[in-house]
Amino acid sequence: MKRLSLLTLAALAGLFFYAAPPADAQTYFGCLGKTGIITIRGDAKCKRDDAVLTFQAIGPTGPTGPTGDTGPQGPTGPTGDTGPTGPTGATGATGATGPTGPTGATGATGPSGADGATGATGATGATGATGPNSTLMFGGSSTNNLNATDDLIMSPGNGSGLAGGEPLGVPVPAGTLGNLRASLSVAPGTGDNVVFTVLVDGSATAITCTIADLATSCEDLVNTDVTVDLEKVTVEAVASATAVTAKVAFSLTHTP
Repeated sequence: MKRLSLLTLAALAGLFFYAAPPADAQTYFGCLGKTGIITIRGDAKCKRDDAVLTFQAIGPTGPTGPTGDTGPQGPTGPTGDTGPTGPTGATGATGATGPTGPTGATGATGPSGADGATGATGATGATGATGPNSTLMFGGSSTNNLNATDDLIMSPGNGSGLAGGEPLGVPVPAGTLGNLRASLSVAPGTGDNVVFTVLVDGSATAITCTIADLATSCEDLVNTDVTVDLEKVTVEAVASATAVTAKVAFSLTHTP
């Protein structure tokens, strides 16, 4: 029995040198003769005195070996062809309105447009009511001078004279006196003045103005005085104690 095993092992060791099995065989058969020679066959038909041997060409699966190292990354393959366009999806719901953005900067002013055609002349309006017909009355010291402390009386268009020797006043119709304006050829000087007052029939009215210090003119455009027909109008100029000598002129209006 031991001899048979040794012969069998020897024969198996030289199996592929003795005969080739069929290309597609998975199971191999051998015939062990008395001389110890094994004949490989594709089937189990051996001689009567031969021992039939059976063995697999593929042994049992061995244990899984360890995972080998990851190989280097291969080159990127070429881009594939673009696939066909898919069908259009359904329209989504309208999103919420976002917050209002900041106001943009004001743009540059555009060029001016061409002038339009001149419109037709409108109808002439109705004539307004006739305004009051004011008379400008004026006068002055003429050849006389106004000296310090003088009280000079002047009649519109009728000369001048010191109080007590004054000229006759100018008679006016019923109406309103106002708008007194007066001037001097030389300022009275610092601390001095000349006071002008409108007189009606020799009595002072509320119409008055004062030239003081270095000024040379004054006016009263606020106060007025209502006159009766044939009342006489004069203007008085009174200089302070050290006023500089000067020429005097005045004007006022009378409105019937």
